[in-house]
Amino acid sequence: MGEPLDIDRLHELCGRPLPDVGGNTRARDIVRGLGPLAALWLRPEVLDRAHAWHCEMTGGASSPRPGIGPAVARGQIGILLATEAPDSLPLLRPAFVLPVEWRSGGRSSPLLPAGLAAFGDKVLRDIGIPGLSLHLASWLERDGGDLSGLAFSPDSAWASLAAGAIVASQGGLTLPDVFVSAAWSRDDARRGWITRVEHVAAKLDAAAEAGAAIVLLPRENDAEAAAWQAQNPGKRLDVRHLSNATGDPQRALADVLHALEATPTRAAGATFEECAAYYVRMPEAGHNEYYRDELAAEVVARMRPQVDAAPRLRDVDRLVIIASRSWSLGVLLTLLFDPPHVLVLHDGGLNQAAHVLMGELPTVGRNGLSPRAVTEARCCPGDTFPEEVAAALNAFASDAVQGTVAIDLTAGYRDFHFAVLAALPPKAEAVFVHAPQDRRHWRVRPGTEQLRRLIVPGRSVNAPPGGSPPHCQ
Repeated sequence: MGEPLDIDRLHELCGRPLPDVGGNTRARDIVRGLGPLAALWLRPEVLDRAHAWHCEMTGGASSPRPGIGPAVARGQIGILLATEAPDSLPLLRPAFVLPVEWRSGGRSSPLLPAGLAAFGDKVLRDIGIPGLSLHLASWLERDGGDLSGLAFSPDSAWASLAAGAIVASQGGLTLPDVFVSAAWSRDDARRGWITRVEHVAAKLDAAAEAGAAIVLLPRENDAEAAAWQAQNPGKRLDVRHLSNATGDPQRALADVLHALEATPTRAAGATFEECAAYYVRMPEAGHNEYYRDELAAEVVARMRPQVDAAPRLRDVDRLVIIASRSWSLGVLLTLLFDPPHVLVLHDGGLNQAAHVLMGELPTVGRNGLSPRAVTEARCCPGDTFPEEVAAALNAFASDAVQGTVAIDLTAGYRDFHFAVLAALPPKAEAVFVHAPQDRRHWRVRPGTEQLRRLIVPGRSVNAPPGGSPPHCQ
């Protein structure tokens, strides 16, 4: 293990202008003195001179100087740190990337910069995740990195550390080419907002040099980010801003998590539980497609015994769906019953969702079989709305020669529910999907779904509904 790198040693090595470094031997000594941090933190000119010395000694004059390589590995987090008093340390970059990683259990590493371990514990309290510890990247520890004698202001590392901890706690992996620099301000113990950071240009330079593809910054830093991009048109860096709306810490990090986390997939070996946890916290964009591709098949397999236990539901040949923004629910029910005919009801206010359903449902789950017939009925809000719903249902049900018509009444569209129940065809079964929602993100946790039937007392399969109010089972 190398010696701790303290501020005095840092000034001894890097506290002189580049012209005063002298020959290549001096550059070599500086690189050796910084140890594994040299490639991350030294200016390229110093590394060039040290490499020139190496070529002179080994006869490899034509060999290129190695770059800094993958400073951050998959599963690690790159913290963008600005150099304290950069004018007094002219051989160092104004900012650099420090790779760290969260591990399960134990205590945070004593090799971290002064105060960073305590800040990491504070981040864990902010997001309500216990049982993790913060460490330098494994290669830095292995090569003798010891930054315990150096102090940096860690506030701007809040978002990257918090998002990394959320991903680590769920068994996910962070992407190595996504960097975040954003602080957090609180108005009470549970709520706060993303706030601005300093040294944006230097941090973007460091991120670009380290191979970043995406950098996320607070909205308040938009002007500085735009100025940097205008001055560096050749650097392909996707700089995105974060919302500064007040909210829960984990919800405020939704965009960070979406960019930072490697999307878990079943094909890549992720478990259903890992995919379900990712789905709950992922942003709105793409969540329907993710549910369809990664979760629906397993959810259907878990719900199938509920269908098999009800004789009439085993014989569904027609399905009625009320279109909603969560069109993945329509896909789920279609996979569950696999009917040859589907009717999509909508009121015109969700044309996009209805359009997606019309495109998805003919072939979903068919595995090369002939496409199922999917029709739509638009029922316009107004005085004739109940009659339009009744007409659409009766026309769809009257074509059924045998079997059951299942009508989805999952919560969300009350007017449709009332109209459907008032005109429930004799061959119809009213069903809905029940599942508790994650209270933090207000999204159903996959694997908890249950199929429920709405039973109307006094109604038989050959008699219209009436009498007592409906109940569920």
